[in-house]
Amino acid sequence: MAFSGYATAQSGVSDEAVRLSNDFACLYAHQESAESLFGQKSQLISDLRVIAADCAQDDWDDYGAKAVSNTVILRAEAFIRALPESISTPEISAEPDGQVSFDWLSSRTRTFTLSVNPTNRLAYAWIDGANRGNAAEVFERGTLPSRLLNELQHITADAPALRTA
Repeated sequence: MAFSGYATAQSGVSDEAVRLSNDFACLYAHQESAESLFGQKSQLISDLRVIAADCAQDDWDDYGAKAVSNTVILRAEAFIRALPESISTPEISAEPDGQVSFDWLSSRTRTFTLSVNPTNRLAYAWIDGANRGNAAEVFERGTLPSRLLNELQHITADAPALRTA
């Protein structure tokens, strides 16, 4: 859509901005509800919404975990939408610190993990055989930073990709 990625969870402060954000969320939900139109991303967003419901309160794991905020969920949805179709489907989970984790586990020696938090920074780390690394990148306007995308594509190169029907 033409407006995807331009509004963020914290880009407006007025009642009207909140209403527009909610309206866009409803529009996206309607558009993405049919997996045949939105492919595997629809399933990822559905999984994310289950996490949002299950982890909306502090202590959701009975060990003192922080609640996953709506801001984190909105940023995670924007991340899912920004993923190229050529990237394999990640595993999604909530972290005890209230962030959402995306994990690509191509093999025991090839992994990529990324955390979405309430800010516009994505923290990620990878293992590729003996090579390891980590970084944080700014994520704005619905476009993945090229350095992050290059590392992710390299690690997931042999894995089955996201497909649209």
